[in-house]
Amino acid sequence: MPTLEYFILCESAAIDQSRNRPSFFHVIEREIVRRDFPWTIPQIIVFSSWLPGPEDAGRDFQVLLHVHVPGNETAGVFPKNFTQDRRRTRLLQSLYNLRIPQPGELQFELLLNGTPVATHSVTVAPLE
Repeated sequence: MPTLEYFILCESAAIDQSRNRPSFFHVIEREIVRRDFPWTIPQIIVFSSWLPGPEDAGRDFQVLLHVHVPGNETAGVFPKNFTQDRRRTRLLQSLYNLRIPQPGELQFELLLNGTPVATHSVTVAPLE
């Protein structure tokens, strides 16, 4: 089974074509402060990097990205399939116009073939 090397949330990302290196811009860390609610995030890029195990060559895998917005609402489940045939597999998932109804916890959870692998929580706080 592949192992998660890392996953990161940002507003945009790029892959340097000559060096094959990813760059991340406007990384979404632990807290976002907003003046008004509801609020819509125009774009979030979820970038994950997977390292294969010795038995993984040629096998198919599914990554599910579960997104929960404040108020305990599920904003969506976003699947991405891949065949592990390289030294590393990079997945990029783009989310557009994510509506945040109120302050609270915004949570991103990655599952590999139905098994939870990692989560990232962001506190969305009102400007005081």
